[in-house]
Amino acid sequence: MFFTGFCTFSQNAKTLDGFWECRIDYECSWGWKDDRNSALLSKDFGSSYKAMVFGGSLEIKYSFGDEYYFEITGQNGCYRKGKMKYHEFGGREYLSGSWIAEGGGNAMWGTGLCCNGKIELYRDIKPKEKVKETTSGKKQESPHLTSADKLKPGKKFTLKNVLFKISSDELLPESNAELELLANVLKENPNLIIRLEGHTDIDGPRRQNKILSKKRVKKVKQYLVSKEIKPERIQLKWYGEKKPLVIYGDSEERAVNRRVEVRIIKN
Repeated sequence: MFFTGFCTFSQNAKTLDGFWECRIDYECSWGWKDDRNSALLSKDFGSSYKAMVFGGSLEIKYSFGDEYYFEITGQNGCYRKGKMKYHEFGGREYLSGSWIAEGGGNAMWGTGLCCNGKIELYRDIKPKEKVKETTSGKKQESPHLTSADKLKPGKKFTLKNVLFKISSDELLPESNAELELLANVLKENPNLIIRLEGHTDIDGPRRQNKILSKKRVKKVKQYLVSKEIKPERIQLKWYGEKKPLVIYGDSEERAVNRRVEVRIIKN
């Protein structure tokens, strides 16, 4: 419908990395379902931006001018594609748009919905970031996330690119960038207290899945503590397979169930 086989961003495209507030509405024939939460957009892999949102995985694939083309995956046989428009108003930046769903069933299971809908991402516009010198003398941009980000108690977001070996709590090297980002947020917000919440897929014995989710959040905490974050600022909770995002679909589509979520406890 919208995608043309290439994946790139226009030269004047905005940098989208970081935390956004997310409003998402599914408009189904049986009624509607909405959600308000935080999303963490990351561009660690490839050239597209990715984040977990209610109903699946959001991928912003490319832009043309101030329009950004996206897809939400996570339901077997359902294609939710659309575009968002970037604009600024009242000290905030917005990405607002809608999508049309094709295939799948117009029904709700778990939190996967194959329905048309609308999405809006927004956040405060931050002051121009300072450029600092590195030990090598080269200039680099300071981290995108600063204390200006609104991290309100009760909000949560998913660490999209925190990955583990299959059936293991061993972190893959690809996880380092996003964990470093989280460590920077904690350093820039010294009063921030978070809770790491671990989840697994629905495959395997239930008891084993719960133990695995516990081991994984403990491993993430160990990483953050190694970055000089005080352990008392990091609470842990593990659910195993109790709260899947996707119930049906193949193993690749259910991969979104294997995740670590961050919930803001105090700031």
